[in-house]
Amino acid sequence: MKGRITPIALACGAIILVAAAVFLLRPGDQGKDETRGNVGEPPEAPAWTAEGQKQPLPDYGSANATVKTISENATEDATTEVATEDTAAVDEMTPPRVVQEDDMVTVLFLDAMAETLVEGFVPARMSDSGNPETTLGFRKLNMRFGRSLKGFDTDTANINMARDAVLSYLLAPGVTKSIFNDYQPVFVDKVEETARNASLEDADGAEYMLSEAEVSDLFLVYANAFDMTGRAVRAAAEPSVAQTVERYIRAARAAERANAAFRTAMADYDTDSGEVSAAGSRLKGAIKERQRIRKIALEELRDECPECDSEELFYIAMWSYRRTLESDNTQEFMNTAADCLERLSGSFKDRATRILEE
Repeated sequence: MKGRITPIALACGAIILVAAAVFLLRPGDQGKDETRGNVGEPPEAPAWTAEGQKQPLPDYGSANATVKTISENATEDATTEVATEDTAAVDEMTPPRVVQEDDMVTVLFLDAMAETLVEGFVPARMSDSGNPETTLGFRKLNMRFGRSLKGFDTDTANINMARDAVLSYLLAPGVTKSIFNDYQPVFVDKVEETARNASLEDADGAEYMLSEAEVSDLFLVYANAFDMTGRAVRAAAEPSVAQTVERYIRAARAAERANAAFRTAMADYDTDSGEVSAAGSRLKGAIKERQRIRKIALEELRDECPECDSEELFYIAMWSYRRTLESDNTQEFMNTAADCLERLSGSFKDRATRILEE
């Protein structure tokens, strides 16, 4: 990997850092249903076909607290109390680590990711649960960085061609691990520096800074998130899961066709006609089959991460499956990403402890 020798403060290589490597959307991933991205209930299906499935948010709690992810607006009623503890300043005399900057994964991406982690952290005094939390998850990070490609240096202004270039680069054998190994030693330092110095705003616009204990909590919250995401990514890389996801996609498309046929029948016949009844029965059966296969996929994934959120798990599985259609190296890439996330989790736990001992 060539490039400038640059003291940077962030790390983990574009793909791996927070949610299992790459946070990229391929052309066609945006704004489509789950057969290509996220298939929901068939559009405008009758009310009796809905199963009322709830979508719990992922638990990214710290190791010593039961923490639930909250929405971005959940801090509206939080206290604006400013931390009373003095936040220790980063020692300005400590020389910065020097690493070789990657040509495609630039310092701008790394800085943006560090800021995103800090901004996504909600200290206990501002959360409804009374525990430290994060508003971030794999899907949100994928959408944020995949759409903008902020910090990725490509030779084209065309967003779809740029995504192709970045993903091809990161999926090449050995690239992901090499980027992680180069950047990881400075990543933890950068996150701490950013967390200690960030001037944040609560829902009312009041500024606050994180206390020493809250910076430690931040590391614990993300250590747990990295560990959970790493296990989910590893499970999603299994060929058996990819096969189940492929079956799910076929079932989802069948449900879409059944829904279209039902709507046609509703338009052409009386609602109490035999044609409408038959089309409705086929739609109901197609939806049940789709949900049955989805449940099978989730059961396979939960063997690796029992406490992971269902929606995050299935999103990662769908994301992983799409990558298998684009590269023969997907399983190696996903397993490498899982390894890096697990290593990063350990580093974050160690830093959380060290902060409190200083």
